[in-house]
Amino acid sequence: LGAGQIGTEIDGIPALFDLVDAAFALPALSRLQSVEADALALSLRDDRSRRTWEVGDGRLRLENRARDIRAELGISLVGASGLPAQAVLTIVSDKTATEARITATVDQVAAIDIADQAPLLAALRVLDAPISGRFAATVGDEGITALDASLTLGAGALRPTQAAQPVPFDRATIEMVYDPDRGRMKLTTLNVDSPSLRIKATGQAYLQTADGQYLTGPLGSRLPQSFLMQVHVSEAMVDPAGLFEKPVRFSEGAIDLRLELDPFRIDIGQIALVESGHRLSAKGAVGAGDDGWNAAVDIALDEISTDNLLQLWPVTLVPLTRKWLESNVLQGTLSDVRAALRVAPGKPARLQMGYDFRDTEVRFIRTLPPIIRANGYATIEGQTYTMVLSKGVVSPPVGGNIDMTGSVFSVLDITRKPAQAEVRLKTRSTLTAALSILDEPPFRFLTKANRPVEIGEGVATLDAVLRFPLIPRIMPGDVSFAVSGRVAGFSSDLLVRDKVVAAPDLSVSADPKGLRIAGQGRVGQVPFDVTFWQPFGPDAAGKARIEGVAELSPLTVQEFNLGLPAGMIDGTGQAQVTIELPKGAPPRLALVSDLNRIAMAIPGTGWSKPADVQGRLQVDAVLAQPPVVENLTLTAPGISAKGNVTLRRDGGLKSANFAQVAIGDWFAGGVTITGRGDGKPVAV
Repeated sequence: LGAGQIGTEIDGIPALFDLVDAAFALPALSRLQSVEADALALSLRDDRSRRTWEVGDGRLRLENRARDIRAELGISLVGASGLPAQAVLTIVSDKTATEARITATVDQVAAIDIADQAPLLAALRVLDAPISGRFAATVGDEGITALDASLTLGAGALRPTQAAQPVPFDRATIEMVYDPDRGRMKLTTLNVDSPSLRIKATGQAYLQTADGQYLTGPLGSRLPQSFLMQVHVSEAMVDPAGLFEKPVRFSEGAIDLRLELDPFRIDIGQIALVESGHRLSAKGAVGAGDDGWNAAVDIALDEISTDNLLQLWPVTLVPLTRKWLESNVLQGTLSDVRAALRVAPGKPARLQMGYDFRDTEVRFIRTLPPIIRANGYATIEGQTYTMVLSKGVVSPPVGGNIDMTGSVFSVLDITRKPAQAEVRLKTRSTLTAALSILDEPPFRFLTKANRPVEIGEGVATLDAVLRFPLIPRIMPGDVSFAVSGRVAGFSSDLLVRDKVVAAPDLSVSADPKGLRIAGQGRVGQVPFDVTFWQPFGPDAAGKARIEGVAELSPLTVQEFNLGLPAGMIDGTGQAQVTIELPKGAPPRLALVSDLNRIAMAIPGTGWSKPADVQGRLQVDAVLAQPPVVENLTLTAPGISAKGNVTLRRDGGLKSANFAQVAIGDWFAGGVTITGRGDGKPVAV
């Protein structure tokens, strides 16, 4: 070089070759045809990226041809993962124009090395992978005016920062063409292939500045800071190891996103993937910083089966709720599925989700019959999972279907181990069906109480709250519950032998201690303020009872076959009545009354009591066939009597034996009243 050219600034490859061309034009070098050098050791420093490469085994060939100058440089360097890599760079500079055509062939060169030397490929710097392939570019005074590339990426990972967990892949292929007039990289091939991920796609990427301005024309000192990408997916399969139950496949789709490099961020305008006529869409943002990944992505599905939803639900994402869905939302169709995924460094992933379901089979407790033909919606909000039924029925073993409309299932804290479930049931069914559910595992309340579920007829409208842990095997002691509601049109001929217990409207309550049914009704023809009580638990042993306030009148004496002589009781009062209902034995009646508004007389004794005078009547009877009155005690002004009553098999009075009777001051002793048959006066 001439002395005046020493120190000349070279600001690009064309300028470099202009300088070389000028050198070859010097008289001393004009006949020089080629320059070759081997075993070169080079130190390359890039001030823009602040990186230095030490390369060895360099091979340089420089040819001075008639119309152009051709240079070929082959180098070896350390590639990705420390493996050896090679690159061959060929540059042809036209002597009549200030531009150069560059061809580069690379083998196992680290993606970041290529990204730092090719601004158009700056997006590759987020990849930790070796690249092999070919580049061809045209470079003029103003920068790159054309480029095409065909690249193959070996096994590597997406890793924008050292703190970000790598997202691995096995192989990828990219073929692209740069259109400077539109500032666009056309992606003619974009394939990713691995056991975890397979995508076949095409698309385009527009180069932008940090403030979103498009870069068009030759690319010189202006470097792209972001890429606006539009991708058409022709095939997609996602199956990261351990993430899904089985591969998730889509046959078509489109992706619109903006990729920013510093800091790394992907703004997802749209992801739309289609399979079998169903559509998955997503939008949001994914980023990576010095503390790891962050994400805020909203996902929507128009319709999907429960099985396919679980395929899309990562097995490690809120796994307890996912496990419950897998075990208890058995089959059906989900629609309008909406999910919001939030990922922050150092924190568990958070998922908010909602979906509608129809014709679905749902199970709240594994041992109970499932809810079938269920419609409704479900949400995951924060740490709470909630499912609401707008329609659905349960078919217990007996009693017909139970309408479950309005029932709610929730997991109050899905992060708790074990998670605690709460079920708020709203049911409408026969009373038998409602009791049949309480006799299913894990409860078995009526079976343990030695009592059948068929205690009577009626329509039960009940509210129930159940709480239990989400564990594989639920025991009775694990479930707390409270039931309340009404029974309309109750009728039973099973509680009291030969009697119909009936009531138009009864209240119902139940908890682990027992079942209570109460209200106004009749036992036989006798008006009765009824309470039926069935205790639960190991000590119940078939015990149950009816208690309350009943009418006391001649009708009561007749209905319960108490055998009191005709005319002994007149008027209508009240009595406190208890009927014990032991399993396998006749009911036992206990009746106590203050005799208010009851007129009384004992035939043949001359004693009587007007209706407005109080006293006490106590009757203890076994409601067998015939009934047996074991104790009849009467105290009132002017009388005290205690005895028992024996009835004939046809129900008539056989005898009333009062061993202790005191009437006024004139009699103390025993009295026997003997029946003589229908229509005949008793004998005293």
